[in-house]
Amino acid sequence: MVSCIQQPSVEEDSVILFSTFNSPEEYYTSASSFFNSSPPPQSHQLSRIHFELSVRNLSYTICPNRSVCPSFSHLMQKPKPVNILKSVSFDARGSEILAVVGPSGTGKSSLLRIISGRVKDKDFDPKSVLINGRCMASTAQLRKICGFVTQEDNLLPLLTVKETLMFSAKFRLKEKSSKEREERVGSLMHELGLFHVANSFVGDEENRGISGGERKRVSIGVDMIHDPPILLLDEPTSGLDSTSALQVIELLSSMAKAKQRTVVLSIHQPSYRILQYIPNFLILSRGSVVHIGSLESLEETITRLGFQVPLQLNALEFAMESYQYIRGCKIQNVHACSGK
Repeated sequence: MVSCIQQPSVEEDSVILFSTFNSPEEYYTSASSFFNSSPPPQSHQLSRIHFELSVRNLSYTICPNRSVCPSFSHLMQKPKPVNILKSVSFDARGSEILAVVGPSGTGKSSLLRIISGRVKDKDFDPKSVLINGRCMASTAQLRKICGFVTQEDNLLPLLTVKETLMFSAKFRLKEKSSKEREERVGSLMHELGLFHVANSFVGDEENRGISGGERKRVSIGVDMIHDPPILLLDEPTSGLDSTSALQVIELLSSMAKAKQRTVVLSIHQPSYRILQYIPNFLILSRGSVVHIGSLESLEETITRLGFQVPLQLNALEFAMESYQYIRGCKIQNVHACSGK
């Protein structure tokens, strides 16, 4: 289904950041009843639940809204609809990271917002996003199961790290007691490597606080306070130095394996060290999928097309730099984008 709207209809990130979500027990109960499966497991079994995210033929179109004086509107051509995403399909499995890569403006952020439920129901195709093989009927169902970390860190600079996570816990874990919320915040800070800065201010450009990498981990923690089985992140390494970016990816990889969590993130230009933590890549070109699979399969496809990856580049860098020359070459059901 293609949605044509005046402008991208998304909820404000600041509202999403501190909105009310169900507890882990509640969303697992909801998911269990929705999937017509057995009763929800006890809390110590929650980490063993496996959630697989599938996207099928997802398209997204917007109609640009051109603001002009009414007296001159008859002289202006009506803006043409812009196809942001074109029949995108892929699967993301638990315990692994799937990286969405592609040039700027290719639809990475739009894809993550849609599959995380950050669009209005009227702009959402219920047949396009599936969890464990079952279609999600509404964006509300997706928001219960999927955590979403935006590219910008929408945090309050004059709160400490612990206060920030406690603030999120009070909204998202309302059914828990104060002691249980504090225990959850404490365990999450240990998991994110933030316990040593628990009482430090978050800070921003004007107020000195924790480092950029630590601030990004706090943003991840805010959307993980309710322990979602699927975590989506928009450019989590953006603005970070190479060491901090590597630490964030290492953290996400360990978190995915520890609780069989499904992690999907967009990344612009990963370094060589980051690539070893990402088993699968989804490459987008002008809103279309041109490759889905491992780095090795991408290199094999490039070779089959008659091209050779230079020694100074890896297969992903080569495909990213030359994507504009070849559009969607299909070999053995593997799409690749490459060129000289």
